[in-house]
Amino acid sequence: MDETFTVATATLIFCAIEIIVQQCLYKGQSKFEIVPFSHALFAAVASFYVVLFTFDRPTDYILHILHQDEPQMLERIVPMVTFGYSVWDIGNGLYTGDATFLYHGVVLFAVCGSLYYFNSLHLMTGPLLMELSTVFLNLLEFDSFFIKLSFLFSFLIMRWLIIPYLWAYYIIQSFYYHIGSTRKEAGSPIPEDFVVLFGGIAFHALNIYWGIKVLKKAGRHYTRYLKENKKMGRAKQPSNMFVSNFGKRNEEEPGILQQFWNMIPDCED
Repeated sequence: MDETFTVATATLIFCAIEIIVQQCLYKGQSKFEIVPFSHALFAAVASFYVVLFTFDRPTDYILHILHQDEPQMLERIVPMVTFGYSVWDIGNGLYTGDATFLYHGVVLFAVCGSLYYFNSLHLMTGPLLMELSTVFLNLLEFDSFFIKLSFLFSFLIMRWLIIPYLWAYYIIQSFYYHIGSTRKEAGSPIPEDFVVLFGGIAFHALNIYWGIKVLKKAGRHYTRYLKENKKMGRAKQPSNMFVSNFGKRNEEEPGILQQFWNMIPDCED
């Protein structure tokens, strides 16, 4: 498979989707980001299949890439699509003027480009598990309690727990134990290990920054809720707090679902 051709094709497809759907059909007025959503959905489903359904444990997948076993077809295709997406991501960051998204695009392009140079682009498949939260992020436009809650928990679980754990496992096995015949022969890590190391640090820093913003906004919503209830003299009425907004209650009294709904950020600021 010609990786360069696949990457170029993916780039053209993402740009075409942006022009046709976002600019022509919706005249740039829709807040629903079809390109990030399309990439996130494909990357999340494909990476989950590779990491969680073709191996007994996620750490077995890490050992698979450490031993430099032959990658599966899907394991090779997904990062190529992501490499193409990174080009669109940089252009979108420049167009919107959002420094964090531009940073994301540049780092993603640099990591993919470096792994591509070392013929190890398939190493990106595992980290793409974090795209699960991006799926829900792009669905927040539909203003659903389930979607907001799913975004919050998928972001924190995937980007603050699972991905950092798998990254740390890879780094320890490659830098300390030198797992894999190539590392054992050299007695040291191989070049792509340094790409994983520094690329991971760059992405973890961004995820920590975004995660703190998400938690701060959730905290502000919760604090505002407590202040409003204290002013209304309802802070001492805990029974009403646990009435669902789908049940019978005073229409002005927010139920527990509505409280959580208001705590989850809309990521617009």
